[in-house]
Amino acid sequence: MSEYEEKDLGHRGLDDKVKGKSEEIAGKMQKGIGKITGNKGQEIKGKAREEKGSVQSKAGDVERKIDENLNR
Repeated sequence: MSEYEEKDLGHRGLDDKVKGKSEEIAGKMQKGIGKITGNKGQEIKGKAREEKGSVQSKAGDVERKIDENLNR
């Protein structure tokens, strides 16, 4: 197996995309609960978690694009 095959970014990119989206959803829920309960700390933590998930999801997209271009 070549070094490139061991580092298949497409597969890893999909993993990051899924994990990022789930983190994003969990952050939205946490933020919403913070708003409902009036807990500003939870709201802020939820927003940060949501943003972190969004970044991870976008990183997964980039990894998949790189992998697609390397496979050409």
